[in-house]
Amino acid sequence: MGMNLTLCRDDQNEKRTHGILFSEDGDRICETLELPWKENQHDISCIPEGSYECKLLYSPIHRRKLYWLQSVPNRIAIEIHIGNTVDDTKGCILLGTVRLKDSIGASRVAFDKFMELMDGKDFTLTIEKNI
Repeated sequence: MGMNLTLCRDDQNEKRTHGILFSEDGDRICETLELPWKENQHDISCIPEGSYECKLLYSPIHRRKLYWLQSVPNRIAIEIHIGNTVDDTKGCILLGTVRLKDSIGASRVAFDKFMELMDGKDFTLTIEKNI
């Protein structure tokens, strides 16, 4: 495995979960948006905290290669992708450059920066709560 990234979930309400994605050096990469925690239920909850291997694989839904989180308990097809609101995700992690009330902005810019930074290499993502 290559790099170790950390997603620190730092603001959650009944609608969404905001977080910050950090490099292994502690540098802020971007903002994140996920669904709220609803006991890991399919399509309506963010995934459990923990460490996940991430691999670059083709996404039939998004018709491009994306990073997929491997071995998420009781979940499949958890990706890191473009999106601005929780309507754009069914459990995946969305990236943005700016945090808004219940959304994120400039998702494509953040996603492109992230993809360039990762350069196709596998990595480990640790998701933790700091609320």
